[in-house]
This record gives sequence, C-alpha cells and structure tokens, in this order.
Amino acid sequence: MPFGRAGTYLRRANIRSVRSGSTAVCKQRVWLLLSGSGEKKGASVAQGMEKMNTVVIQAEHRCSPVRLCQSALVGLVLALWLGQGVAALPAAGNAGNDDPTEKAALIEQVMSLSGMDEMIVRLPDMARTGFQQQPPPPVDRAQYEQFQEIFLTALDPGQVRRSVVNFLDRHFDGPRFADFAAMLNTPVAKQMTALELQAGTPEAGREMMAFANTTLGQLSAERAELIRRLERAQGAAEAMVAMQVMMARTMMEGMNRIVPQNRRLKPGQIETFFARMRQDSLAPARQYAELNMAYAYRSVSDSTLADYAALYESETGRWATALLVDAWLDAYRGIARRLAQAMAESFGPHDDGRYY
Repeated sequence: MPFGRAGTYLRRANIRSVRSGSTAVCKQRVWLLLSGSGEKKGASVAQGMEKMNTVVIQAEHRCSPVRLCQSALVGLVLALWLGQGVAALPAAGNAGNDDPTEKAALIEQVMSLSGMDEMIVRLPDMARTGFQQQPPPPVDRAQYEQFQEIFLTALDPGQVRRSVVNFLDRHFDGPRFADFAAMLNTPVAKQMTALELQAGTPEAGREMMAFANTTLGQLSAERAELIRRLERAQGAAEAMVAMQVMMARTMMEGMNRIVPQNRRLKPGQIETFFARMRQDSLAPARQYAELNMAYAYRSVSDSTLADYAALYESETGRWATALLVDAWLDAYRGIARRLAQAMAESFGPHDDGRYY
C-alpha cells in the first residue's frame, strides 16, 4: 500500500476509515448477517466512515455480539501490536545443555528490552479504556458489567506474562536468544522501542489519527519506501490481523451468551464471519501499520530508520519477530480459555450445549 506522493491513496480512501481497521468491516458483515439482508456489492472499508457510521448505528440498535466487542477490541489489539511478523516458528526444543540461570536471564532481557513487559502491564487498562469509549449496549446492564469484569480478569498481567515466559522457555535456543538480546540492546533498537511504547498509549493514538493526513502528507518518497521496507520485514500487518482475529473471536463467543437469543450467532455463522474477516482485514491493517510507523518514528532520521529496518531484515530479526508474535498468540489462547471457563461458570453453556 504505497504511501508515496503525499499519501494520496489513503486520503482518497478516507483516512478516518483506518481508525477502526477491519472492525469496520466486522460491524458491517455482522449487521448484514443478523438482519438477513444481502451484502451490498463492492462494500469495503475504503468507502469511508460516513457509510460505516450508518452501519454502526443500525448495528447498535440490533445489539450484535460485535457491537459489544468492537471498541475494547480495537484498543487492545492496537496496544498489543509490536510490529512483529507471523512467519512459522521453528519447532520447540533446545540442546538441553543451556545453563538455567543464563537461560532465565536471557528471557528476562528479551521481555524487558522488547517492550513485552510494558505492553503486558497495559493490557487491562487498554481494554478498560475501550469499553469506556462506548455507551452501554442495549443488553442487561448487570450482565454486561459482569462480562467486562470477567474479560479484564482474563487479561491479568501476571498470568499473561507467565504464559509468554513459558512459551519462550519452551522455544529457547541459547545462541539465537543471545543474538536477539544483543540486537535489542543496540542503541537504535532501544531508541525505536521507546518510541513504539510512546506511540502505544491511547493519547498518542488519538493524536496520530487527528494528524493522520498531515503525517502522511509530509512523507517523502524515500521515507515512505523505508516505512514499507520495515513493515515488510516485520510482517506488521499480518501480525495485527492474526491477533485481532483471535481476540475478536474470543470476545464474540463470550458476548454471544448475553445478547438476546434471537440475535446470537450460530457456530457456522461465526466460522464464515471470521474467514471473511481475515480476508478483508489485511489491506486496512497494512494501512494502519504504515501510518503507525510514520507517526511513531517521525522524530528519527532516514538513516536511523534504515538501520532499524536492516535489523529486522537480518536472520536474527526475522526469527525473533516470529518468536514474539507466536508467544503473543499463545498468550491469547490462554486468555480465551480463561474467558470461556469464567463465562460458562457465570452464564451457563452455549445454546448448543457447549461450555467452551
């Protein structure tokens, strides 16, 4: 998705549509599904927020599971996105002769220097902010508040961190982890990680969207190419979609229990919906990833950005980004299990008798 020539493409597509990314498509698809109407030919995120706002208003009155999850989901997924690729991770296993103390120390370095520790701590607050940005939906207020608390509990930073650390422990490779820790400890990596964390706050996100056209309009062709180069090396869009789809499904299946019964999605509908979501999400996710990079790294030189891209184009960089995003996805699966168990205990089984 080229950003050259002053971001012309995104302005034509209406930059405000990037704000919700695939969630805008998500809302449209589910509204059409629940209402039983046919899908409009050529509908896409790029049609702009004016048309999507109509869909959102209709969806709010219809009270779909997606209507309940959309705001919290967007805030959470964007907070978690660290620009990591989703290439297949090599099989777990180490030689068995790693010193336990050195192993633990390297894992702790990776958790700290990569920004993982900081992002994990932010999880509940980011989700809570997402819930607060929307008025209460037209469902039983007590049940909705109970769902929020269950979901926030499932995001417990201590449990999430243990899941990530355990995953890194299972996939530990001494030489690779040492190389990765050394890479994260370079001045350019430390500088850019700090900028990424700064750009990951709700306040920064609002500022980024408020000045999106200005940010893109100031990009030179050379700068735009560097951003695309970094996005390709990190597989940022693919990572964002993988995380968003997994978390969206977790939230939707949980909230499907508390919407009116005649508005609940059946398992087959959910499967179809998420297949479409994966397909439709990549382009807007790539738009958002590149915009996020343009904003987060706006204070650094082209030379610094090129050096950073080179780190992630290296063998160590590509291996490490795959490792970390797979660690996040594994943690998401743990969140999903905790949420499903707590929802079953609080609200009983699904309509088809399943508890999980």
